[in-house]
This record gives sequence, C-alpha cells and structure tokens, in this order.
Amino acid sequence: LHPPPLSPPQCQGSGVSEGEYVTLGAHEVDDLTAAIGALRARRGGARLAVALWGRSMGAAAALLYAARDPRVAALVLDSPFASLPDLLVDLVAARRLPVPRALTRAALALMRRSVARRAGFDVGAVQPAAAAPGCFAPALFGAAPGDAFIPIAHTRRLVAAYAGDAACVEFEGDHNTVRPAGWYASGLAFLGAVLLGEGSGRGRAGPGAAAVAAATAATSSSSSSIPRPFA
Repeated sequence: LHPPPLSPPQCQGSGVSEGEYVTLGAHEVDDLTAAIGALRARRGGARLAVALWGRSMGAAAALLYAARDPRVAALVLDSPFASLPDLLVDLVAARRLPVPRALTRAALALMRRSVARRAGFDVGAVQPAAAAPGCFAPALFGAAPGDAFIPIAHTRRLVAAYAGDAACVEFEGDHNTVRPAGWYASGLAFLGAVLLGEGSGRGRAGPGAAAVAAATAATSSSSSSIPRPFA
C-alpha cells in the first residue's frame, strides 16, 4: 500500500490566495468544497477517500465540511472552537474586564452586523458544535488544557456532540506552540488505521473504533501527550 497524496489547500485571505477577509470557517468551508471537488476530479472521482487534518480555524472548517460530505473518511482536529460567538465571549471574559456578560453580548450583536456588512458572513452562523451531530467519520481531536485562546472546553463540547467514533488527545502547550511528537504520532496512526487498514483487527468492532484505539496506543508512548478517550 502506498501512502495517500497530501493536498494542503489555502483558503481565501490566507497564504497566497486571493480574498480580503478570513471568515473563520464561514467561507473556508466553501473553499474546502471546491478544493476537494477538484482533487476528486483528478484522482478517483467520487469514490476517493479523503481525510482532513486541520488546526484552529482549519479544524473548525474541516468539521463543518464533514457535516456536508458523508464521504469524508476521517478527521484530525487540533484545537477547534465549538461556536464562534461563544469563543468571542470567552475571549472577552479571559481578559477579566469589568464588563457584564449581557453588555458583551450586546456589543457582539453590533459587531455581527458590522462583519456581515463588510465581510459578507454571519458570525453567529459559524457553529461547529451544531454540525458535529451530523458528522459520522472517525475523528481524533487534540487540545491543550493550557490554551488561553480556544479553551479546551470547546473541544470537549465537540467530542460530546460528535456522532461518529471520536477521542481526544490532550497535550502540553498553548494555542500556538509547536505540537509534541506524540500528537503527530497519534494522528498518523489514526489515519493509517482508517485509510490503510493498519491495525483494523484490534479493539472494538468497526474501523472508527479501531482507528481511535490505534491513535490512543500511539499517544500513550509519549509523556508529552495524554490520551483522553471521551467517546
């Protein structure tokens, strides 16, 4: 078996792509739709098995896309947010400003209208947690308890809502720190189990459960990553 090809897409407003605004998943999911459609047109058509590995906004966009496309084979999601409006409230609260929560939400409502007018998307509609019950591909989540930008509670919320087989790996660091080797080992073991059938005979029945077991086994060998099989 040969490893699957890698195709890192660049969404609008990022890298060398055109676009004035990054939309935190709202339009990036459409970019993924176009990129995966082009990939399938070149390689194997609709039957092509596609796995998505995303971090932060990319993880949120990947989950939103998976809810649209039941042909997604697997997801590796590093520090996604569960709800963009809730994340914005959390960021204000983390600064410990003497601002009542009700006033914060009123200010966000004003910002929501401004963003819709300028950038053409609705902040309130970016809700990965609402999409998670419609996702059935095996998923490996990763998050850092010390993440001050996207609190780990967002990842735990997504895992709880996720319809398919899922687990979470916790690792040291913050939102932007280099991930430990154990996280990459667990992600690769997970994708190998799903896409290449490696270790498919172990653990509970079903490829999703076997993939989660493979990822957890790979992670347990690293002291810098702690497996947390929530599902």
